[in-house]
Amino acid sequence: MTFSVENLGPISQADVEIGDLTVVCGRNNNGKTYFTYTLATFLSTIKSNLTLPVSDEIIDSLVNVGEVQINLNDYIARYINAVRAVVPMFRNNLPRFLAMHPDKFRDARIEVDLLPNEVEDRLALPLQSQNETTLRITEGASIRAIRDSGSTLVRVSLLNKSSELPSRNTIADAMAFLMARMFDDIPEKPILPDVFAITCERTGAMIFRTELVKIREGKYSELIESQRTRRAERFSNYQRPIVNELNFILDLAEVQKRKSYIAEHHQEIVSAVMEISGGSYRVDENTNQVRFYPMGDVEHSLSLLESSSTVRSLAEFYFYVAHKARPGQLLVFDEPELNLHPENQRRIARVLAMLSNAGVRVFVTTHSDYIMRELNALVRLGGMHSSAIPSVL
Repeated sequence: MTFSVENLGPISQADVEIGDLTVVCGRNNNGKTYFTYTLATFLSTIKSNLTLPVSDEIIDSLVNVGEVQINLNDYIARYINAVRAVVPMFRNNLPRFLAMHPDKFRDARIEVDLLPNEVEDRLALPLQSQNETTLRITEGASIRAIRDSGSTLVRVSLLNKSSELPSRNTIADAMAFLMARMFDDIPEKPILPDVFAITCERTGAMIFRTELVKIREGKYSELIESQRTRRAERFSNYQRPIVNELNFILDLAEVQKRKSYIAEHHQEIVSAVMEISGGSYRVDENTNQVRFYPMGDVEHSLSLLESSSTVRSLAEFYFYVAHKARPGQLLVFDEPELNLHPENQRRIARVLAMLSNAGVRVFVTTHSDYIMRELNALVRLGGMHSSAIPSVL
């Protein structure tokens, strides 16, 4: 997938292919954050708006027979066009997503280019197991789609427990939504990956997390009334990636209850993050504060206010790697070198390469020559797949 923009902030034109590991390096105030936030917001919103209508014949089969078989290869061109069709709506909502005045985007253009062979290659990848998706459309009716591993054929059934069938339009709308989902049913290699963004605001968000939690729960009496009246507008003055990041940080107590795919299958990556930070992190169940536990000291812990700037800047990354990261996901990491010594910048480059080789797709913006040189050295020395960095801007 190639993501292209024109007249976006200070960017006159940019085309970036999103690969397994994509690195964007440039001077200050050149628009890296504009591009990164736009990409992350597009990927985090497109799936809820993407539909792929099917033919009247397919709807007839579902209504009259109750089942139908669909070959996804027959819908590749329509899927690509459906993705392109969503882009203008996204472009029109970009000022709201990025919390900026519409005049700043008057001349902005956005394009998303998917090639047919790219989609075909993803569909040809084997599934780990049979994929089954069920979409409830009314109180008593649902649509079930089953795709066998190694096959592009999807068996679709209309399941109805009511005395009456849903309306034809209801079935057609549900099928359009379900068909778009079937093109992303390979978790390890989705065409449009789920995105997790770590922004440069991560340190401040982590430091003030306790206060933000109290505000969200209405524990500050002087803010309760204003929170009630502005609940729908909370964080509305922040860019969408920052809003998503704040919500993740606020929910860390729940997040830490789950182990990530990386923690279960690649513990060495979690250990590598701990070596850079000097320890591990955990939300205290009693105080709801994020505590840092230095390596080798099981009796003492530190609050983030008591910890170094390195510990603060790596806190969200640790929670992501240990509790959230999974293959096929796109990690968007804005300036991973923040507050890191040059040696730790080289180390975090190795961690990003390890994540990429473990199946997590990585998109990085950086000013760090240390990170660039380390990634380049890893490619030359065989420490990561040479195809993992298709795009360096």
